[in-house]
Amino acid sequence: MAEVLGPVFAMKLGSYKVLIISSQEVAKECYTIHDKVIDRIDLTASKILGYDGSFLTFSPCGPYWKGMRKIATSELFSTATIDKFKGSREREVDMAFKDLYMRWEGGAKKGVVLVDMKRALQDLVANMSLMMIAGKRYFGAAPNCEAGEARRYGKLIQDYFDYFGLYLLSDVIPSLGWLEWKIKRDMKRTAKELDEVVESWVEEHKKRRDECEKHYLDLLIEIFKNREIPGTTHGAHTTTKAICLVRPPS
Repeated sequence: MAEVLGPVFAMKLGSYKVLIISSQEVAKECYTIHDKVIDRIDLTASKILGYDGSFLTFSPCGPYWKGMRKIATSELFSTATIDKFKGSREREVDMAFKDLYMRWEGGAKKGVVLVDMKRALQDLVANMSLMMIAGKRYFGAAPNCEAGEARRYGKLIQDYFDYFGLYLLSDVIPSLGWLEWKIKRDMKRTAKELDEVVESWVEEHKKRRDECEKHYLDLLIEIFKNREIPGTTHGAHTTTKAICLVRPPS
């Protein structure tokens, strides 16, 4: 299309007008000089599940996103901070391999042991993230809470990230949002239940801040304690809950 229409042309996707740029020089100018026109689409999942756009990954470009990105790169996800949680990651890897070994040992008499490695690796990554964030383990064979609680919380967290991966028609054509009432209802229910879980994490960490082992939640609480957050009216408490749902680098 660029060969026919040129390096810059517009087209419509649903009710949105989209600018297509195939020239490197023009693209550079758009991302540096005229970058104010570039912003993220206001996703339904981000609004319902991400504390009204406070979820860092999908928040609109603006004062809030710029301020939180600066905090994330310099304090939350810096090399020094990630190294602090190296022990948590190593323990989760050890536990995952011990679990695989025990499965093999238990089924050695049969000669063949079938293992869903995709599920095992997904559980490992999820547990590594949760352990660094809040000291929780909900997936796999050895959760650090009651089995029923682990299943419920694990499903909530999985549903949360699955919803962010959905393509909703209303994100492109807002006027058709009424057709998706059922999935929006389910999103709101998941958001409410998960908020109760995250709220319990925050309160738990506030009560035991003097303990030696620290997690990302402790760091977030300390960072936002006496700091004004630009571009948002939600306050430090809600921002803490929204940011702690961002998976830290493993």
